[in-house]
Amino acid sequence: MSILSRHIATSLLVLRDGETFSARLLNGSIGFRDIAALAAFTALSTGVYGAVLGFWRSWTLAAYVAVKLPAVFLGTTLFVSVFNWTMALK
Repeated sequence: MSILSRHIATSLLVLRDGETFSARLLNGSIGFRDIAALAAFTALSTGVYGAVLGFWRSWTLAAYVAVKLPAVFLGTTLFVSVFNWTMALK
């Protein structure tokens, strides 16, 4: 299985079966590359979604939202992950 198809399969596994993904994550069969591929998949998909949303007004807004929306999604995910991690330490 090629690297790209493995990362796509991991992304689709999250969408189809979250429990299996969680079990594989805890088992250690999903590594840093798979998590990075999920972040890239999220950035790409939210960028396309943002561009489509911004295109109703102008190309400039489409480009702006295509950059802003992935930053907001990934930034929020990072913040919540760090917050949950610090709360779990208590």
